[in-house]
Amino acid sequence: MKALGFALLLVLALAVLPMLVTRAGRAELDSRLNRLSLYLLLLMLIGAAVRLSSLWR
Repeated sequence: MKALGFALLLVLALAVLPMLVTRAGRAELDSRLNRLSLYLLLLMLIGAAVRLSSLWR
């Protein structure tokens, strides 16, 4: 479970970071953010929940 949380956070970072580097990527990210913000937030919450649950064990 710990590896799953880490993998989710890594995939999220790898999906967002290249878009933040270029100006066109930032514009594309802004246009997609309206649609994907809930999915990204859900992935981050799942990753945080998995990491927190692994701390309690």
